[in-house]
Amino acid sequence: MSLASALANGESNGLRNQGPQTLDTDRLRATLSTALHDHWRLFLIEGVVPIALGAAAVVVQPIASVAVTIFVGWLSFLVGGAGLITTLISKQVPGFRYSLCTAALVLSVGAVLLWWPLRGAESLQ
Repeated sequence: MSLASALANGESNGLRNQGPQTLDTDRLRATLSTALHDHWRLFLIEGVVPIALGAAAVVVQPIASVAVTIFVGWLSFLVGGAGLITTLISKQVPGFRYSLCTAALVLSVGAVLLWWPLRGAESLQ
């Protein structure tokens, strides 16, 4: 059977087309309703906790700044280290010196932010 005749007959890879899929909205609504009813406390907690943490970050702004500084420091340190390792592994790639300098700079920035997080928080504000 040719491809044109298979398509004309509604076949694809030897399987007949079953027609459009219908969505059983009543069953979907019942399933969602049951899930919300059974787990409403978890959904409430999932909404309240980020709001509480955001409010705490606004109220205790210096601590939140230091926490963000430490996070950015670890992120920079790990990304710089990974960049340094991958750059040293692939020495034959064009732009080797640029990649090496960039990775070393990002690693150094991460180390500085981790070593002096209060000064880093001041610089990030």
